[in-house]
Amino acid sequence: NSVAAADVPTFITANDLEIEFSQLECIRLDAGIKCSFATSMLHGSVSRANVYVGSACRNIDFTGGTSTGAWQSGIAVAGRDISITSMRFDTNCQLSSTGPYPGILVGGTSNGVVVTGCRSGSLNTPNSQRYGVQVDTGADNFCIVGNVFTNNRLGSNIIGTTLAANRVYASNAG
Repeated sequence: NSVAAADVPTFITANDLEIEFSQLECIRLDAGIKCSFATSMLHGSVSRANVYVGSACRNIDFTGGTSTGAWQSGIAVAGRDISITSMRFDTNCQLSSTGPYPGILVGGTSNGVVVTGCRSGSLNTPNSQRYGVQVDTGADNFCIVGNVFTNNRLGSNIIGTTLAANRVYASNAG
């Protein structure tokens, strides 16, 4: 995005993207609409989350693949209408053994986030991520169903937000 417009780039599609040991995020979207990432293999962001989806982003899809070994979260979402499906998040939060970061962070400015069929937590390296998923105060219209959140230090957590018909957290293992 070299023109600094609020809604570009658009129509990004990336299949089989592989990035490891990036200095910052493996994928960082500060603005964009209609972006799709399928079967991405992301590992080892040295100083941040592997994926960051900013508040100016909307209609972003992540399907399949993995996000592992990040300094912070496996994915941090602040945008709207974001879908995370069938991904694996483990051994994120390399900050320290008591670090505050989850595998999946649904941030307080996010709206319309759907997380389905994901695994967040590691059988081989338990307790690295604080939570499998964390939903912050202010997040709205989310649906987090059919996931497995196991072997995280504190399980999974909804922080400061109440569940309602438009805030669904159900049928998750762990």
